[in-house]
Amino acid sequence: TTVQAAERHPSKLVIMIMIDQFGATYLDRVRPYLKGGLKTLMRRGAVFPNGVHRYANTATCPGHATIVTGTD
Repeated sequence: TTVQAAERHPSKLVIMIMIDQFGATYLDRVRPYLKGGLKTLMRRGAVFPNGVHRYANTATCPGHATIVTGTD
């Protein structure tokens, strides 16, 4: 299965796409129009359309850094 294959060959690359001001419902609206790589990522990747995180500074750059690194 795919899970067993993933356990034998752990990922060496993580792709994170963050879109500011892009509501969770937009993803469902555009899904039928996706093609190529983004369609594949949506189908085979882990997607968290309602992901939220807490951090002290609400500026964009620190928020993205927190998500990517896990550091406050």
